[in-house]
Amino acid sequence: MSECWHILGAGAIGGLCSARLAAAGAEISLICRSESSLQQFAGNALILREQDGSESHWGPPNLRLELPSSTAPIERLLVATKAHQAVPALAAVSQRLTPDSDLLLLVNGMGVAEQIQQRWPGLHLYCGTTTEGAWRPTAGVIQHAGKGTTRIGRWQLGGPAPSWFSHWQNSALQASWEENIEHVLWQKLSINCVINPLSALHDCPNGGLLERPELRRQLPGLCREVERVSQAAGMPTPEEGVLALVESVIRNTARNISSMLQDRRAGQATEIDYINGYFCQQAEQLGIDVPLHRALLAKARSVLQATN
Repeated sequence: MSECWHILGAGAIGGLCSARLAAAGAEISLICRSESSLQQFAGNALILREQDGSESHWGPPNLRLELPSSTAPIERLLVATKAHQAVPALAAVSQRLTPDSDLLLLVNGMGVAEQIQQRWPGLHLYCGTTTEGAWRPTAGVIQHAGKGTTRIGRWQLGGPAPSWFSHWQNSALQASWEENIEHVLWQKLSINCVINPLSALHDCPNGGLLERPELRRQLPGLCREVERVSQAAGMPTPEEGVLALVESVIRNTARNISSMLQDRRAGQATEIDYINGYFCQQAEQLGIDVPLHRALLAKARSVLQATN
């Protein structure tokens, strides 16, 4: 079996995973969406800058750059795009997939896996989430901003880890295998649907949600609604409660700028529909009224779309 990973998404997380997997011995083909984006990589190499200032350069033969139009078949594909870009990006390379292709989806929010499963039902679909911190100062350069953990599992089917998971275990991504990845993704959604829109709307780092009284007062009601929907959906909730979990994450990431706020500041489309939109959709399907989240979603859509 080939040890090659194709990676869709040459941004911060896609680039970080490319370098970490290459260091673990996998062959990497990083798919750039256009010729112009490919040309932005100096010398066709990816540069990873560590927190201590050291650098590693990744190019052929360990890491190759290619376009979606390449004809090489794809056996294992990591999708690390923005949530709203995942399906169009996958469609651009779908002709290269085989009946045995494995796809690992590593995006923020939820709802994309269902879209992929419906459109490409034959794919072996896996999902993951990571707390690794990274950003891209320039094209082709990835700055590692903080160590985290990466959790991966097979979507809806569970089961033991496939053989390719060894690439992740042997990397510096601190990867663990999850029998029920849906529960893991839901917990992350529960946190993000509170922190992300509030921080983006009020243009503040995560810590501002506890420091500013008018924002801190909104947290208990939003978290109670999350608990009600989680219970109705059969999703586990933390023993200490969602509010305690959210406040703990805020304290531990006080200086962090949420991905939604980063997108707002950059004038880019946010993942609001795959975070808050998905949560409110699930609540409606379960017959749970979430007026606070519906109001937050409406305001976020109005303000964030106006800034794109």
